Amino acid sequence: MSTLVAGSQKVAFNIVDILKESGKNVTCICRSKNSDVKDFYSTYDSFYFPFEDSINLFFGTGNLNLKDMNYKKIPIFLFLVLALNLYVIYKAVRSKSKTIYCYDPKGIIVSGLLSKILGFKVIWHLHGELRLPTALNRVLCRLACDIIVPSKYVQRSIESYSKSTVIYNGFDFDKSFTRRKFDTNRPIKLLYIGTLVPHKGLHSIFSALKNTCGCNHKYELDIVGDGVGNIGEKYVSFLKDDSANLPKEVKVNFIGWVKNPDKYIIDADVLLFSSISEGSLSLFGKEVEFRASEALPTVLIEALSFGTPVIANDIAGVAEIVTDDTEGFIISDFSKVNLYSLIDKVLKNCNVDYSKTRSRFCYKTMGGEFLRLFTDRKL
Repeated sequence: MSTLVAGSQKVAFNIVDILKESGKNVTCICRSKNSDVKDFYSTYDSFYFPFEDSINLFFGTGNLNLKDMNYKKIPIFLFLVLALNLYVIYKAVRSKSKTIYCYDPKGIIVSGLLSKILGFKVIWHLHGELRLPTALNRVLCRLACDIIVPSKYVQRSIESYSKSTVIYNGFDFDKSFTRRKFDTNRPIKLLYIGTLVPHKGLHSIFSALKNTCGCNHKYELDIVGDGVGNIGEKYVSFLKDDSANLPKEVKVNFIGWVKNPDKYIIDADVLLFSSISEGSLSLFGKEVEFRASEALPTVLIEALSFGTPVIANDIAGVAEIVTDDTEGFIISDFSKVNLYSLIDKVLKNCNVDYSKTRSRFCYKTMGGEFLRLFTDRKL
């Protein structure tokens, strides 16, 4: 249901490739809105969900917010969900599929409500904690025959609802690359990659950078990503205004969204990961509450796979990626640390063994575990 290529979408792409390479007949259903997601699935036997305007109204770029429902919207939403479920079943029958793979809450809501009782086996790939009401969480878990999660953290978070299988996300890493050597004669290159929405916490990095204690160099912060939805647009405006309040030693580059951020990762001295579990932020006079949906942050895997050390907030899955202090540091809150001193510490002490990350989060390893599950379940 998403139109943005983020971590969970990259994993879904890999799984589709794995299933196809194993000889399975794969039929894909995605949104009709033009996007890189649609472009990827168009190379396979693919179909598009009807009612794109209604999907965009309720799901936007892929998120579902039940708090925005009112008595006028509820009947439309229920009709939409029923229609999409019937469409998935119709296409499954026509393609002679016996198994339906979907990911995240929105995926099972639009494809799994009727599938199990009609004899289809539903594999649900849950990429983050369930943030819906407890009763609904329990119902969604019961719709799946198997639940796959990308981290032990997420597995623990749903163990009261259902059993699950941990399969770490795997990626097909570029085999060779050349890192730039750290040069004291040029600014220290900092990097943020992610959507520009409040729960990604970029404002907390700005807050840390305003504390000039230990600011003994010139710094350049590349921000790779765009705002998402109305809140995202307001957040970007807020960030651009706030960037004017940073010390003169800090230069900020708003790069925007890029299809492949590898060159930025390779060129960076330190990657900053600032997602926040939950909190609130005042945006132009309105208080916005937010909660993170991380499980195994892809950007951290990508950074370490290119030898780039990280400074990361301690949220879901981070400690399963950053496992020792040669790779960087895990902190509780960017706004409560002396970021400049911590950056100096990273540059002096960290020496990332990129082969370790590439081995743990390998495409072939994930593929083998995923296909083994399919074989064990006779899917």
